[in-house]
Formats: sequence, C-alpha cells, structure tokens
Amino acid sequence: MRRSYLLAATMLVPVLAYAGGAGPAAVMLNKVPGLPANAQSAYAQWLDDNGNLKPGATYKSQEDAIQNAMMRGAMTNAPSAQQQANAQAIAAQYNTPEGRAKIAAMSPAQMMALGQQMQAQMGYAPPQPTAVSEHDQAIMRQLGAYEKTADVRQKTVSIQMASSKLEDQWEADKNKLGEVETAEHNKLPVCPGEAGEPSSAASREVALKYADKRIALADSYLPKFTSYLQQLKQTVGPEIDYGDNAYSKWTQLQNPSLKSQTKGIVQGAENNAYADAGTVLSYVEGVSKKAAEAVADKHNIERMYANAGGC
Repeated sequence: MRRSYLLAATMLVPVLAYAGGAGPAAVMLNKVPGLPANAQSAYAQWLDDNGNLKPGATYKSQEDAIQNAMMRGAMTNAPSAQQQANAQAIAAQYNTPEGRAKIAAMSPAQMMALGQQMQAQMGYAPPQPTAVSEHDQAIMRQLGAYEKTADVRQKTVSIQMASSKLEDQWEADKNKLGEVETAEHNKLPVCPGEAGEPSSAASREVALKYADKRIALADSYLPKFTSYLQQLKQTVGPEIDYGDNAYSKWTQLQNPSLKSQTKGIVQGAENNAYADAGTVLSYVEGVSKKAAEAVADKHNIERMYANAGGC
C-alpha cells in the first residue's frame, strides 16, 4: 500500500541545518533507489510473509526516515510538558469567579501582557522588534512560499495518472495470461475416479509455466516506468531544493523578530520538500511491489503443490 506523504506534509518539519551540498530533503530524495531491473530484483526488496509483501530494509528505513523527520519537527516545536503545566497553572488562576472579575477589570494593555506571559510559559515568547540589517533584508527577499507548488502538484498527478494507465495495460496482459492458463488447464487429462480432476503434478506444471510467464511479463514492463520516475524527480526536484535552501537561508537571519515571523512559511516549504521525497519513494515502492508479486505468486504455487503427485 502506498503511503501518502502529502497528508503527512501538514505536520511541522525538523529544523535541520546543512552546510553546503544537498539539503536534508534532497539527500532523502537521492537515497530513493531506482526501479528494480527485473521482477526477481524487485522481490528481493520485500519481505514475503506467505504472499503478503512487506517493505524490506531499504524501503522501511527510508519510510521511517521521512516520517521521523516530520515527527521530530512536530515534537521540537511543541511545548514541553512543563511549559504546558505552567501555562495551565496561570489559566487556572483566572478560571474562577475572582479571576474572571480581574480579567474583566483589566485594560487592553494588561490583557495583552497576560497573554504574552502565557505565551512565554508555552515557549512562544513574543519577538522583540529590532532593526532590520541589509544582511537580513537580502535573505528576506529569498524567503516565502514556493510559487510553483500548484504546478508541481498538477504535474505530479498527471504523471501518476499516465503511469496508472501503463499499470492497467500490465494488468490486462496478466488477465489474458490467466485466461490462456485456464484454457490449458482445462485440457489436461483427468484422473480416473469420481473427482474428475487432473493430477496435481500436471496442474503444478501448468501453474508454474504461467507463473514464469507473469514474471517475464513483469520484466518486460519494468523498464517502461523509468521515464515516469525521471519525470517525477524532475518535477519535484526544484521544490525540494527550494525548501532546503529556504531553511538554510532562514537559519542565517539575525533579527529574532523576522525569524519568528517567517518560521511557519519556511517550515512549510521544507515540509513540502520532505513530502516530495516521500512521493517519489512511494512511486518506486508501488511499481516494485507489483513486479515482486509475480515472483511471490510463483513461490506460493510451489508451496501449494509441494506434495503434488500423479494419478
């Protein structure tokens, strides 16, 4: 099952700085393996639990890396238990008839001061305005949401739809093999007796013959997905670089007020970058698993006919 990283993108991202070279999201994208060369290579990437394929070590580690990066960001930006307790204690003081009366009697300035006190206890102390240096002004001009995000999403969907059509053709060819297999199996001589069925050894021979044909079919289709993977990487690559670069620039801001004000925007850009890497990983996994299923099917047939015999 493909994991949706676009949904996970609603979470906060980790604050990971990098010095030159590829940024953290780009590194994750670069670690995504290419499509397997054949069905047997695809099968080696999965754990076969009696026909139920689960991600192998490579896929699992990359899935976890992306999800953990997002989770670390959420936990890093969340207030600690002590901070929450402190804020709740302040709120409790005013959640009484006497406390509500005090709030009602407060001036706007006093109410704002109370709100700032609670924010500080939660780790959200309001930024203090300072002068904006030319250095920070130059960085600010490079920050903001990626302007082509909508275009990236539209192109990504188009690529996935085109790829799905190719998968449909693959599935149709598999179904045709199934029809021919059924016809050949029906022509097998039956064993004498009431059952009226061919020998299990003969059935196994036909089943394995077409299992090999499905593996060969997978081998023939795998290269056809390479162009879609390349298109997908080319589509999300600029957004990934933008998110990484935006965060790198943001860490260099000297003005604490500007840094606080732009934090959400920059984190959103980097979060989209992680989600894009996850989308590419999910695509590779989907194609790989479909090819691996052909090999898993043959192993299942071998298990099913392990004790096959003649009439």
